[in-house]
Amino acid sequence: MKEVKVGYKETEVGVIPEDWNLVSINDMLKNSYLLEHIDGNHGELYPRNFEFINDGIPFVGANDFKGNYVNIKKCKKLSKKRSLLFRKGFLINNDILFAHNATVGSVAIFSFKGEFGVSSTTTTCYRANSNKLNYLYLFNVLKSNYFKNQYTPVMYQSTRMQVPVLTQRKFQIPLPPTLAEQEKIATALSDTDSYIEKLEKLIEKKKYIKTGAMQELLTGKKRLPGFGKGKGTKETPVGVIPEDWEVKKLGDVLKIRHGKSQKGIESKDGLYPILATGGIIGSTDTFLYNKESVLIGRKGTIDKPQFMNTPFWTVDTLFFSEIFSGNYAKYLFYNFLLIDWYSLNEASGVPSLNAKSIEKVQIPLPPTLAEQEGIATVLSNMDLEIDKLEVKLDKYKNIKQGMMQKLLTGEIRLV
Repeated sequence: MKEVKVGYKETEVGVIPEDWNLVSINDMLKNSYLLEHIDGNHGELYPRNFEFINDGIPFVGANDFKGNYVNIKKCKKLSKKRSLLFRKGFLINNDILFAHNATVGSVAIFSFKGEFGVSSTTTTCYRANSNKLNYLYLFNVLKSNYFKNQYTPVMYQSTRMQVPVLTQRKFQIPLPPTLAEQEKIATALSDTDSYIEKLEKLIEKKKYIKTGAMQELLTGKKRLPGFGKGKGTKETPVGVIPEDWEVKKLGDVLKIRHGKSQKGIESKDGLYPILATGGIIGSTDTFLYNKESVLIGRKGTIDKPQFMNTPFWTVDTLFFSEIFSGNYAKYLFYNFLLIDWYSLNEASGVPSLNAKSIEKVQIPLPPTLAEQEGIATVLSNMDLEIDKLEVKLDKYKNIKQGMMQKLLTGEIRLV
């Protein structure tokens, strides 16, 4: 039996400080830590499509969660008159919403300065009594592994993947003895959340800038220094491009090749990756191709091009390409990212592409390999910057998880 250190006690959900309490949601309601714990509206009162309007009272579902908050702009809207027909599920500023149906486990803060909102069938509203319970502390507890470990078994017992409200009331959360300690924990975690949110916004901005750069550089609308001086433009089947550029079919610059089944060549610690439409699915000591290549899904996910510059194996649902001499593979990859692949879908069921259809796609092409390489280098540098930020983001998300584990269990005290 694991020894519990002095000043702590063993509980049903783990070790917590002796002066903390393990409290059920039901008891939090009885003792007024929670003023509201209720799901949204369903049945005959659920709104019909024609009742939604462009501007009005937000009708909040789990799909409206974005990060830590409800995305009010994305929410469907109802008139106030229609909203007041509901019997329950009315939301006010700083209510915490827990997704209990289908997309189970997401948690968001309803930050809204308007009159009120209404919750749908997919969410449970937790309303903290600000005199006893800090809403941000509650928010973080609902996102914690402690809480997840309680609702996950319930979720998988249901064929509909849900955690009913009455079942939630049996769940327990660790509660510090004072509001002041709750607030200190919430502040520490919120500061980390703020930094994570800033990183996410910066990454989003960098991706937006990169998309704009792709649209300008890959069409010749913007030329790199040293290329195209004094050149005009011309109208082509793919739009206006520089007069010294060409329009070519992909089949003129590459050959689409088929992947093969990985059966019989898989190796647990193989030297080369086995690729499918979603990325790496295994490894092998045998490669199918060992030159730079652009890959695109044959079946299933058909709109996520991949680029490889090391030996690899692709399964039969993923095409790879043999790049012809005189063409820069990474430049072609960035063109693949701009193509609307679903417009070439040839199946009514699982999306599918045909090699010949791919090779008929037309793209604008600079006259020299040097310009292709220059464009690809600029875009690759942007990707590298975004990748570094995403690594940093993952690092801080892991730090936040570690902080939650220690602060929400009292392993580290802030008093």
